[in-house]
Amino acid sequence: MLDHGGRLAAIKQRYPQVNDSWIDLSTGVSPFSYPANRFEYDLLHHLPQISSEFLQTAKQYYLNQSYLNQNNSGQTNLNKTPINNHWPSPLVANGSQQIIQCLPLLWQQSHLIDHQSETESQNQTTKLSFKKATVWLPKQGYKEHEFHWRLMGHNIQHYQRLSDIIINHNTVVIIINPNNPTTEVTSLDDVLKMEQKLTQTNGWLIIDEAFMDGLSYDHSRLSHPVTATTFVLRSLGKFFGLAGLRVGFVWCDKFWRMQLKPLIGPWPVSGVSLHIAEQALADTHWQKQQLNQLFIQKNALEALLIDYFTVRNIKVTLKTSPLFVTVEMDNAEHVFSQLCLKGIYVRLLDCKTGLRFGLPNYNDLQQLKLRLG
Repeated sequence: MLDHGGRLAAIKQRYPQVNDSWIDLSTGVSPFSYPANRFEYDLLHHLPQISSEFLQTAKQYYLNQSYLNQNNSGQTNLNKTPINNHWPSPLVANGSQQIIQCLPLLWQQSHLIDHQSETESQNQTTKLSFKKATVWLPKQGYKEHEFHWRLMGHNIQHYQRLSDIIINHNTVVIIINPNNPTTEVTSLDDVLKMEQKLTQTNGWLIIDEAFMDGLSYDHSRLSHPVTATTFVLRSLGKFFGLAGLRVGFVWCDKFWRMQLKPLIGPWPVSGVSLHIAEQALADTHWQKQQLNQLFIQKNALEALLIDYFTVRNIKVTLKTSPLFVTVEMDNAEHVFSQLCLKGIYVRLLDCKTGLRFGLPNYNDLQQLKLRLG
């Protein structure tokens, strides 16, 4: 198991001397959750069904009204681009994490090699293996992608820039857009250029857009028609503050959709989760309010962190995304421990070169000001 944020119980055991209630900013999940309405008991009694209405609501959100564009003043407006009918309905999964785990299996299933020899043919026995891929991942980024491709024995390579990537046959490129935790956004032009190169070699392009909500529609791969090369992952939990529902989506062409569906299984998401998710995806009024709240909290957190590190003469570089602020520094492990002693739990980056601060809610922001003062 890889280390992730959200492990507050383990952190409390490491710092038992902390008596105050903890401020948990260790994830990139919105501090403001969609207010789910009551649901019927039948949703618990019956097996969950992913309805055509649910899929249409998801298409309406992700292909039309999901991108609540924000100007410099923090005001929002719904993008009015018509639904892109070139995309088939997405597959629904138990969070985008399930898709991350399934894609290496899909590669194996679709790249089998038959090693049957003449002797084995007479005995009607067959040995199967699969073509190993060269998988290119960002040097810094969500490590679950690398973990599961490495687990299947693939050749792992890292890139700092897309220009570092060497494309041959059996190449898979993974772009985390925007990157978690670096906040870097890859332009759609660069994404499409990479996709074109991979199409020529029958490679794959996997785009993890789990933190795309709140950025301009122009950045998302979903704003252009589907191709047989590309898989786009989206997550409901981050922007809507509903990580516990475990609802994720993968967008791909019809052939890969058909191949991937059995790997996901028949009931990946509960009926209650589907019910709440459909409400959240359809509620454009709440979505606008949400983005405005996040904009205000992000700016407040950024200003607070600048003051805190400036007063202490700690040289840092701040990078922001709609749902978190990453602070790069030389002594990140020491600062992480100091914050924990104040009852402030943030995410120490895997490379130990920075800290990621999730956005605080209104009460936590006030407590944060007191503890950092």
